[in-house]
Amino acid sequence: MDRAPQAAVSAPKPSVISLPGSEYAPPPAIADKLVLLSDGILLVNSSYLRDMSVMAYCDSLRRSGLKHEVKSATNFEIAAYRTSGARVAADGQQLSSAQARLVELMRQANQERASDLHFVNYERETLVRWRVHNSLITRHTLTPTDGQEMCRALYESMTDDADTNYNAQTPQDGRVSSKYLEGVGLQGARIATRPMEYANLMVMRLFRRAEDDDVTSLEQAGYTSLQRAILHRLLRRKGIVLFSGETGSGKSSSLAILMRILLEMFHYRIHLLTIEHPLEKVIKGAVQTVLTGDLSPEGLSRAWASAIANSVRLDIDYLMVGELRDLTSAVAAISGALTGHGLFSTIHADEIFAILDRLFDFGISERRLVNPKLFSGLVNQALAPILCPSCSEPFAKAQSRLDEVTRERVREFCTPDTVRVRGVDVDCSTCGGLGYVGRKVVAEVCMTNSTLLNVYRDDGSAAARKHWIEHMDGYTKCAHVIQRINDGHVDPFDGDSIVPLDEDKIILG
Repeated sequence: MDRAPQAAVSAPKPSVISLPGSEYAPPPAIADKLVLLSDGILLVNSSYLRDMSVMAYCDSLRRSGLKHEVKSATNFEIAAYRTSGARVAADGQQLSSAQARLVELMRQANQERASDLHFVNYERETLVRWRVHNSLITRHTLTPTDGQEMCRALYESMTDDADTNYNAQTPQDGRVSSKYLEGVGLQGARIATRPMEYANLMVMRLFRRAEDDDVTSLEQAGYTSLQRAILHRLLRRKGIVLFSGETGSGKSSSLAILMRILLEMFHYRIHLLTIEHPLEKVIKGAVQTVLTGDLSPEGLSRAWASAIANSVRLDIDYLMVGELRDLTSAVAAISGALTGHGLFSTIHADEIFAILDRLFDFGISERRLVNPKLFSGLVNQALAPILCPSCSEPFAKAQSRLDEVTRERVREFCTPDTVRVRGVDVDCSTCGGLGYVGRKVVAEVCMTNSTLLNVYRDDGSAAARKHWIEHMDGYTKCAHVIQRINDGHVDPFDGDSIVPLDEDKIILG
């Protein structure tokens, strides 16, 4: 007589009974293609319904007397059930179905080297998208009910510092608890939401563990030999070095690499203290601390300033601060640097001299801004997607896919014979059809001096930029982008989207 699984009698929800080592464990070759539930439902990847090994497994279940029903399922659904059945959180708590699906999504996104995970909650569907090499890709489509259930579970039960209640009609922020990241390969994850007309958008920024990073040096990141030499010289100067760029530009990753170089240079015999919110990269040898206190939008500025002021009483040699965001935090950083400590931080600005403009707008006096011992280094960077070497195509062959403006700029500012364009082979085995295989820095790095900063004070940032290029051999982010395009590594449309290829021409006249 057929017998139903005993687990179905007592479990209010079906559980997984086909995990490795269980009575109904499938052969390893198909273990990730199906999952057997305690209510007798056998979920099978839709592409493997007629697979011989799957059919043989079904026969073995029938011979054992187990009554079951085969249903088609997606990879994501199967993986989520397997995760739910096999995993508990680090504190021993069994994951709920929604939590397990979220953990599986984070695992998938990180496996594909995604930097951000999006839940776009529309009226009739939820799109799950993630950003890979700067491209947003839709990976899953959920019902709006499932989408909101997952967002609610993430916000209310999987964060450390969020409000208690999830509200789709209010912007909210939070940090995912580390116990849900173990085994996923992430150092951290933070979330932010914003209301839409019918529901909301939730975005999760993913931070990979340092040991899983593909990039461990400034050269691998994409900095030129000249830029690397300047950065190494800046490590020997005290004062403030500021990395700038838009959100997602990789500035925090580059700063972490530079801090590792600093520690190695001193054979780890210095006290490098960091203040971060959140902690993004593990830096071996640094004393890494997290921002505490009132972390609301209103209190964040005071928290940064208080942390910086506290740090100078901790016998530090160097200080790395996550971000200068306003006058209060900038003044605290300046006070710390004036005591003789080297200070490194980040700021949002779109080019190196815009860093000084932002500090001036904060309320920092010109007297401070034109002191090269105080503001010793300015860095700006962006990340350019690197073309797949297997499917990218020569400009001459693929230029018809580009708009006329891009074609004209290639002819005016680049060497068309060496330029390559993103491929369109969706079956490319190298890039998986994305057209890209990674991202590299395009940057500009400046070590300041009195003459340069006096030009900035007297004539503004455009004049300072021109002086830096013409009299200090400044290598601009625009020049870096053009070089990558000419090397055949960056699509000209992508490059022009990062920095207009005529930017230096406009500045220099």
